[in-house]
Amino acid sequence: MPRGEVMNSANKTKDHRGVIVPMVTPVTAQGVLDEAAVARIVDFLCVGGVHGVFVLGTTGEALATHSW
Repeated sequence: MPRGEVMNSANKTKDHRGVIVPMVTPVTAQGVLDEAAVARIVDFLCVGGVHGVFVLGTTGEALATHSW
């Protein structure tokens, strides 16, 4: 799936393969999502050979994102 494409029920497959990692969610000192840092992290992971990421997966950040 190309970067930026959103997986939905129309194009979702059950054949997941490769390296899929949890990704940290970078925030600014003000607690706002740092979108530029997200892009840098995703680019870094892709260059490193990662096939997919899942956000808010295992790092406990979902509980802290109520204001986003």
